[in-house]
This record gives sequence, structure tokens and C-alpha cells, in this order.
Amino acid sequence: HRPPGQLSPDPRLRRS
Repeated sequence: HRPPGQLSPDPRLRRS
């Protein structure tokens, strides 16, 4: 079970 897309993709992992 994954939390909403707000916390799933960590800002540090979002290099897009």
C-alpha cells in the first residue's frame, strides 16, 4: 500500500 503521489516520489528522487 503506497501513500498518495505527494509522498511516493521523493523530491530528491524527482530529478525530472
